[in-house]
Amino acid sequence: FDEADWFMKADDDTYVALDNLRWLLSKHNPEKPIYFGRRFKPFVKQGYMSGGAGYVLSKEALKRFVDAFKNNKCTHSSSIEDLALGKCMESINVEAGDSRDTS
Repeated sequence: FDEADWFMKADDDTYVALDNLRWLLSKHNPEKPIYFGRRFKPFVKQGYMSGGAGYVLSKEALKRFVDAFKNNKCTHSSSIEDLALGKCMESINVEAGDSRDTS
C-alpha cells in the first residue's frame, strides 16, 4: 500500500488515457474511500463499476476492501466479479465516484 496512492484493475484489452486519468485523480484524496470506473446502476444502490472498462481504487478503498475480506464482511458473493466488488464497496462505505468528463 505504501508505494502507490491509486490502484487500477483492468483487463488486457483495456486502453487507458493516462493523462486523463491523472487529471481525474489529481482532484481527489487517495486517503478518502472512493473508486472510479464506468458506473452501471442496476443491482447496487450507488451503482457499481464495470470490470470490463476497468476501475481505480483509492489507497483507502483498497485497504477497506482487503480488511473486509480478512474479516468476512465481504465474500465471493457472485461469480460476476464487478457486481460482487460493487456490493462489497457499498457495504464498507466506499463511494462510487463520478468519473465522467463534463467538458
